[in-house]
Amino acid sequence: MNLDLKLSNEIWEGLVIDTELVQPAPTLQRPLLKNVLRKIGPFPEEALLLGLADDGFPVLLNLWDPAPGPILIAGDSETGKTDLLKMIANFVVSTHQPYEIQYGVMTARPYEWARYADYPHCIGVFSTQETGAMNLIRALAAWIEMHRNSRQSILLFVDELVDLIYWQSGLGRELRRLLLCGPENKIWPVVTVNLENPQAVAPWLGYFHTKIYGYTNYRSTIDNDGSQDAGFETLSNGVEFSLRENSQWIRFRIPR
Repeated sequence: MNLDLKLSNEIWEGLVIDTELVQPAPTLQRPLLKNVLRKIGPFPEEALLLGLADDGFPVLLNLWDPAPGPILIAGDSETGKTDLLKMIANFVVSTHQPYEIQYGVMTARPYEWARYADYPHCIGVFSTQETGAMNLIRALAAWIEMHRNSRQSILLFVDELVDLIYWQSGLGRELRRLLLCGPENKIWPVVTVNLENPQAVAPWLGYFHTKIYGYTNYRSTIDNDGSQDAGFETLSNGVEFSLRENSQWIRFRIPR
């Protein structure tokens, strides 16, 4: 199901994609995000852009529907996982007010996110090695316990899960709480994983209902979710990702 200029589809749940788009994109160029936004027009308050399918229609996440659960972005190193997170942050800043969506970032490379830290939408950019990351996870877990009733959504970007669980090993209970109950409270973990070394995060993969894959040659490390014939090794490195919707794999490109 597509979101067109007139938003003619009135009912949409979870991930909104055209399930008939299964062919590789005719071009592997990344469109400019500002051009995408100009062409598509205003988005609903609850819509989060993940990318563009082959016909140019958006792949969306409905932030008011918890069914997709936390989002895992997996692939080999240097395959655009961080770029996808940054595109989502740029989309939020360009289309939403801070009272609608805010985001926090946890990363081993905070300097890569310096330009995103000053936006009013940003809760903060935290090093996975420092106490700020611990404090944010505990604060968000406590927020869930308050049973808040708000229209605001919080995106928690964790750029490389293995770094977080290595340096913040004492946060297992709070992190599991966020993964299990976050989306139904409008707190959305969006987490990247390097498939070249997945052993450290293997116990956590079952918490993710929705998995987005970038280029990888390590299909044997992926759990049995029907990915054997998904063709991840044919994805354009740093440009294309693949997402499973029902029984089909949908390729999409991320704007720049």
